[in-house]
Amino acid sequence: MRVIAIPVLLLGTLAAQTEPKAPTQWSGVLLDAGCKNRSVDNLRSAPVAELATIKEPQKPAEGSADGIQVAPGTVKSERGKAVLPRTPDHASRYSNASCALTADTKAFMLLTSDGTLLNLDEGGNTLAFEAFQDSAAGQSILNGKVGGLKPQATIVGVRAGDRLKARSVELHQSKQTAPAK
Repeated sequence: MRVIAIPVLLLGTLAAQTEPKAPTQWSGVLLDAGCKNRSVDNLRSAPVAELATIKEPQKPAEGSADGIQVAPGTVKSERGKAVLPRTPDHASRYSNASCALTADTKAFMLLTSDGTLLNLDEGGNTLAFEAFQDSAAGQSILNGKVGGLKPQATIVGVRAGDRLKARSVELHQSKQTAPAK
């Protein structure tokens, strides 16, 4: 009897540890998880409709052997119009400085009202992208008509540390923050 009781007790303990938590409803602002500036002020600010900046390559110091010298006229004629165009949809194709959702967003995070930041898991990213592309504002962004968006969202899922294992994502159309100009 004693030999059988110990394994049953261990199995009961393991089952209690692996029992899934009940999903909870989380509300907040849906943002781009690839954003570099995660300060609370930046995350809570209105989206900025700004274009990505083109950085000029640094010129090598005189007398250095880095690269070759090309005449300015040759560079101008060979580059032609190869630089990024400043089209109306330009801002929607690149990451937004204010962490707003753009057509470039691949991963999502939720900023709750108390300032907690929760990154969505891979399945949650898929659900968030589907909700984003199904919304009218998301379609405008994906079609290049708007630069960025910070929609209010409700996510049902289980929290594991700073990660949210989402089971459903719903965007609230009426409470979306429009881009600032």
